[in-house]
Amino acid sequence: MKNREKKNHRILRRFILLFLGVFLPAFAVTMIVLIMGFVLVIADTKASELVAMGKYGRDVLGAFESLPWLVPYWEEHAEELELPTHGAEDPESAWYKAHRWVSEISPAKKSIDEIGSWTSEKQKQFAEFCYEQIAKRYDYLEQTYVKLDFECIDIASNPDATLLFQGLGSDEDLNAYPLGRTYHLTQKEEHAIKEAVEGPERYTLFYAIAKDAESDKVEQIKYVPVEVDGTTLCYVEVAFNWDELIHTTLTTIVRRTVQVLSIVFAFGFFLLLVVQGIWMIRRISQIQRAVEGYGRNKDSGEVAERLRRRMQVKRKDELDDLATTFVTLTQDIDGYLSEIEAEAIEKEHAKAELSMAASIQEGQLPRIFPPYPDRSEFSLYASMEPAKEVGGDFYDFFLMDPDHLVLVIADVSDKGVPAALFMMTAKTLIKSVIRSVRSPGEAMEHVNRELYEANAAQMFVTVWLGVLTISTGELVSVNAGHEKPVFYRAGEGWDLERVPHDMALAMLDDLTFTEQKTKLNPGDALFVYTDGVVEATSEEEKLFGSERMLSALQEAADAEPEEIISHMKNAIHGFVKEAEQFDDTTMLCLRYSGERT
Repeated sequence: MKNREKKNHRILRRFILLFLGVFLPAFAVTMIVLIMGFVLVIADTKASELVAMGKYGRDVLGAFESLPWLVPYWEEHAEELELPTHGAEDPESAWYKAHRWVSEISPAKKSIDEIGSWTSEKQKQFAEFCYEQIAKRYDYLEQTYVKLDFECIDIASNPDATLLFQGLGSDEDLNAYPLGRTYHLTQKEEHAIKEAVEGPERYTLFYAIAKDAESDKVEQIKYVPVEVDGTTLCYVEVAFNWDELIHTTLTTIVRRTVQVLSIVFAFGFFLLLVVQGIWMIRRISQIQRAVEGYGRNKDSGEVAERLRRRMQVKRKDELDDLATTFVTLTQDIDGYLSEIEAEAIEKEHAKAELSMAASIQEGQLPRIFPPYPDRSEFSLYASMEPAKEVGGDFYDFFLMDPDHLVLVIADVSDKGVPAALFMMTAKTLIKSVIRSVRSPGEAMEHVNRELYEANAAQMFVTVWLGVLTISTGELVSVNAGHEKPVFYRAGEGWDLERVPHDMALAMLDDLTFTEQKTKLNPGDALFVYTDGVVEATSEEEKLFGSERMLSALQEAADAEPEEIISHMKNAIHGFVKEAEQFDDTTMLCLRYSGERT
């Protein structure tokens, strides 16, 4: 017995020496290499992100055709310009009311020649509105990318730089715009600007890191020039705080190292138990047989009795603890089985409730066709096929009065129950507001504000809303980020509307919408749909697309709306075959005859 103990001790000592002398040093070297590689990869990724964000900031400025006029005007009249407080977005304020005319003339598309013909007061208001719109986007960029700093400077005369814009993000302590402030360029800023002109667009760790002389802060910095006709008007500066990245990276590495070391020492402890406990194999097999017995009869009481009877030893050791653990485990499994059975019952209830929700949603949509059998001036039909039990698409139609028919089709950005709730809210708002406002553009503005204020889930909805004057065939419509409608002209065939759409609802609170007017003549038709039609995907991962949709419409050009939608469904199903679809498919079709019999 003593010889066996000495042998076990010798084996244990060799194992410990091997563990301390070989494994731990190798582990340390591996971790150091991994840390260096991880830091380099993150630095390169952030450098690419700086380039992309700088270009995005440049594009915000470059969208304004009058930028060569705006930049010098801003600098020359910096002290005269009247600008709202940073972050103030009240469309009913006196400032926004005075500048509302600018938002209605597409300020980004105004040329310098046209601006030059205005009065000085109109030029001032135009410059103020453009500045506020760009500043708002820079604030949004910094709020979205919280670790990035956005600025825009004009190097009119070296060594001083004029600060034009500065993103504040969520910093509520700063309210004043930086326009007109100047400061002396630091050496690192001059180097970064030189790299923006002469150097490559993608920096690496070794020369993208600069040190701020004032705060001793290490950061990556990128300047992107804003050029018009070969002339650099200003520079967009994007900076990333490297100290924060290092802190976050080291924290993550330490946490992962602790986890790995815990696993390593647990594994070593297990090996130690194996070295010391080979003689316990017989008792382990007894535990195994007890567990196998539980697998056959699922009786945790019998397992506890067998282990207590066979594990009688003079001193308590790890195997006794293991046996106790197995007893507890079998008892827990019995409890888990009961819980699983209860959860299965709960899931059945949830499934039934989801089915009820689908029925409720279906009941919210008009389902009786023809909906107005006594009206011969038009015929219409609509359908919706949700991708899940409940969907985010909806359609609606109703008579505001005997001579005005309202048509609506919409698509919520999400799927499932949340999208269905948002869909029902949007549908109810649209129907309520259009009855009182009657103008599609104004109605959409009201609905957008209501949805934006109550949009805790940050969803959005694309909507096409049209009001048809039945007696004349005049159709006034608004397209809020939705798919372009398709019109059928008698003798000409089907064609997509070519007018650009506005932004979707609930994305911003101060949106305006453009009304489009179209004349439907007798025999003309209208087909509106959601993106589930054109984005239906085949087994080869190809999209159904607009061309196939138009082709299917041409095949049923003279048919009634119900036949047209049925033909479109068959075309889509024949294209996708057995491929699973992930988007709702909703369609509405109207044919106008113009005469009441």
